[in-house]
Amino acid sequence: MARSLPRLVTWLVALAAVLIVVSVFASQVAAEKTLEEEIAAEIEAEAEDDDVGLTAVDEEDDHGHILTAMPSPAAMVDVAYVMPNRKDDDDVELGKDVETFVALSNRDTRAYRVTAIAGSLNRAEAFRTYVQNFTVAPFNRTVEPGKELSLRYTFALNDRLDVRPYRLALTIFYQRAAVAAGNAPASARHSATFYNVTVSSIDTSSVVDSRTFAIGAVVVLGGIAAAAAAIRASDSDGDAGSGGGKGSSSKPAVEMGTASGDTADEDDWLTEHKVMRGSQKSTK
Repeated sequence: MARSLPRLVTWLVALAAVLIVVSVFASQVAAEKTLEEEIAAEIEAEAEDDDVGLTAVDEEDDHGHILTAMPSPAAMVDVAYVMPNRKDDDDVELGKDVETFVALSNRDTRAYRVTAIAGSLNRAEAFRTYVQNFTVAPFNRTVEPGKELSLRYTFALNDRLDVRPYRLALTIFYQRAAVAAGNAPASARHSATFYNVTVSSIDTSSVVDSRTFAIGAVVVLGGIAAAAAAIRASDSDGDAGSGGGKGSSSKPAVEMGTASGDTADEDDWLTEHKVMRGSQKSTK
């Protein structure tokens, strides 16, 4: 009974470890499902609300939402961009600010004034379905003919979004500088979507948690296996030692020294008795 107790403890610990692993996995699955449902509800609410994401720039715009019915780009204006803190052009980390530097080069003979930069996150399979509208950053910067202008724009994907592919679009808005901002005709208004790429959202915090959980589970199970092996080895050594003791105790005890002394005395007595009888016969 005493030897079987460590084995029972080992099996109980192993069972507890398995139950912990299963419960943690089930809780993660439930949390992800709940998060997907909440995000779907938010997306539906945003789709029904026409005023979501509007800023002061949008409110002054009589042509509708800034990201709808966008004007065409000016032929003599070039736009380039760089995202220095992105390691992979195909991945965007959830909840992390993405810094974007936008360069506008004016090759025209007239000046242009940058009014805003905006962006949106759309479903990859349905571009007109908005998932998230980024902050509309207003600007009032003029770029003269033959000059260049650099601007910084920062956006971030909502950290509660699902990990999946999205269509990410960033647009710069500008107009002829000679025209008043509030009365610019359609012919004087321009925009250029300088970034329009399908990206995959990633959640590095989730990856780290899953990896840590997997490593911890392996360590725990490995420790249990090592403990079980040590207990089995200890039991085997104990059985071997107790078996040798039983064998030696079953053998009869023999006192070699005492037996040898008695036999010698008996032999001497017999020899002396024979000599005495011989003497008696000769006397007769």
